[in-house]
Amino acid sequence: MYHKIDRLRGAEARSSWVQGLVEREEREREREQFAQALRAQYTAEVCRETLSVNDEFPVHEQ
Repeated sequence: MYHKIDRLRGAEARSSWVQGLVEREEREREREQFAQALRAQYTAEVCRETLSVNDEFPVHEQ
């Protein structure tokens, strides 16, 4: 495993590379938790209301 890490990190210090990897993973998990919370709020009723408003006010059509 260390050989693979060394190959991937290139000239960057191992500890610095691993720290960056952990921080990226942390940010990704936070984004996923946020997205899950948003998906939970976007119920079928909210979806229907949104589509209804979009049909009534087609702002994206030329």
